[in-house]
Amino acid sequence: MKIMIIGGSGRFGRVLNRILQEEDYSTISLGSKELDLREEGASDEIIKHSPDFIIHAAALSNVDECERDSKLAYRVNVYGTERVVVAADRLDVPLLYISTDYVFNGENPPYAEDDEPDPLSVYGKSKLDGENFVRRISSSIILRVSWLFGPGGRDFIDFVLRGEGPIPVVSDHISKPTCTVDLSYAVLNLIKSKKYGVYHFANPPAVSRMEWAKTILKMNKMDRIIREVSWDDLGLPARRPLNSSLSTLKYEKEFGRIKSWKVALKEYSNE
Repeated sequence: MKIMIIGGSGRFGRVLNRILQEEDYSTISLGSKELDLREEGASDEIIKHSPDFIIHAAALSNVDECERDSKLAYRVNVYGTERVVVAADRLDVPLLYISTDYVFNGENPPYAEDDEPDPLSVYGKSKLDGENFVRRISSSIILRVSWLFGPGGRDFIDFVLRGEGPIPVVSDHISKPTCTVDLSYAVLNLIKSKKYGVYHFANPPAVSRMEWAKTILKMNKMDRIIREVSWDDLGLPARRPLNSSLSTLKYEKEFGRIKSWKVALKEYSNE
């Protein structure tokens, strides 16, 4: 099977590409330099490679950048996704779309797959609109994730370990961290199963960013000052859901228990 990864140059895309190749899949990994989803010809570029399965992991994911430039957010996250859907439809191949916990408003967690989305930000709205395009493909998977961390790129862990001065950490934000290695194996499970629909994947349990930061420092045996702040204190453009924890019961019933984020973090810290 030949699998195309759109967003292959991103933190998750690089990990996924490595793991798929280790599992003897042939991969086509396309970053933004190889495939610009803002261009009209993006669908034809995808079709040219004739993949048997498409994983769409590309997005403009900076929440505040999306809020400041909604046109760009929609060009990439909505109309870019529409071009991926057009290609998958013409090729008649399955499509897996990486979405986000930010499609929810954070008022009634944990969120199951059939809970009604209500995004608060341009980013969340654009990803939800992307989901709605993907639903047009009967053999599609929408995989919602949260707080990605893992090898090969800057993330919250790097911010906590390498930031200068007292570390400002939001105390009123709760969700579940998601290890990109574990997420890659979840994608692999979904590909093999030939099951379609909406799934949630994250490493349990739910945790505040404050506790997440403290655990990161403890595991790395670092003693740094954490400055507790709220989203309101930071005055950022985009609203965030305060508790966007995803329920992963559906995935775990079908594929088995997901390891805790503490175990995943320890494995990552020891690499």
